[in-house]
Amino acid sequence: MSEFISSNPDTVKCPVCNSTETIPIFKKDVLPLYNLERHYTRESALNARKGNVDFYFCLACQFAFNAVFDSSLMDYWVDYESGRSYSKYFVKYIDSVCRSINDVFSIADQTIVEIGCGNGDFLIKLRELFEFQGIGFDPSCKIRLLDSSQKDLTFISNYYDSAKVGREPDLIILRHILEHQGRVIRFLKGILIEQRLKPKAIYIEVPGFEWIVKNKNSFLFSYEHPSYFTKYSLRLALDQKTSKD
Repeated sequence: MSEFISSNPDTVKCPVCNSTETIPIFKKDVLPLYNLERHYTRESALNARKGNVDFYFCLACQFAFNAVFDSSLMDYWVDYESGRSYSKYFVKYIDSVCRSINDVFSIADQTIVEIGCGNGDFLIKLRELFEFQGIGFDPSCKIRLLDSSQKDLTFISNYYDSAKVGREPDLIILRHILEHQGRVIRFLKGILIEQRLKPKAIYIEVPGFEWIVKNKNSFLFSYEHPSYFTKYSLRLALDQKTSKD
């Protein structure tokens, strides 16, 4: 049984605000665990590991979550491909994000850590525009494929470990990482409170649940994305990061 479902089958607790004022919104059995795992044969694709989704929406804080998500099924050591650098439109968008981050944080000569860096495209693009020391963490990161000419960048093919940073990071980047977390408060607390090195600032980018509803994109409900935020629920999650989980 999911940790979010109580002994009362009609009661589902929101992982952000602990409210039981939740309603079911989307349910589907047998979905692949990973959206972007690569398969090279039809047989491999058909035999991909699978899980169930049962999404609820919290009427109290406007957070949507998969109540039957099991984080122990996810490890991201699979052959995972999240790069979109082949799209000129997407590269233009990433360029605008990089410049927006610099406008707010002034990142020159700073230490920047990206958790869940994928194949490193974002940090590499950011380093092309501004000078800083950067470290990217991702278990699916294929270090051998990264551009070794990028100075001042280090990529670690593993989960985030502050001990490997060496100094307090000026900025931690979480781009499309929170939607992969079932227990978002515990995850944020682990990064911002419990780690030996605490960041001075944090940049977060997630898919907006408001956009999903407006555009009726039910295909975005997947197993590896158990958490969808509205602006309100994201602010609340950040406010709650120091509370007892």
